[in-house]
Amino acid sequence: MKTKELDAFMKEKVDALLEAPNCYKDLRVIAENWKKAAGTDKEAEATAALIKELEADVLTIDQMIELVGSEFGIKKFGAETSAKYVAHAKSLKEQGQKICFCKACTTGHEILERKAELL
Repeated sequence: MKTKELDAFMKEKVDALLEAPNCYKDLRVIAENWKKAAGTDKEAEATAALIKELEADVLTIDQMIELVGSEFGIKKFGAETSAKYVAHAKSLKEQGQKICFCKACTTGHEILERKAELL
């Protein structure tokens, strides 16, 4: 059931996604589309599209470690930064972290936690 609190939550989280420097390009487009559709008869469709994209894009901590430690990750971030990210992620994993620690993934995960209310 849609509530004012849920509306405010979504606006805040979608803005956070858009502000995340590491937000994937396609996710950014879908989030922008959600903002345009918010409060209109297109909102439900845009929400479903956003949820679908988040389900594909939000990385687990293990996926993040694998990606950042890969040849691609080393090329993208540089060997030193990649190693720091991997070490930090492994430390977080030992503490029970399940999701990648970047702002896009943590914000996306927060939205996915409320999927049942949103769809």
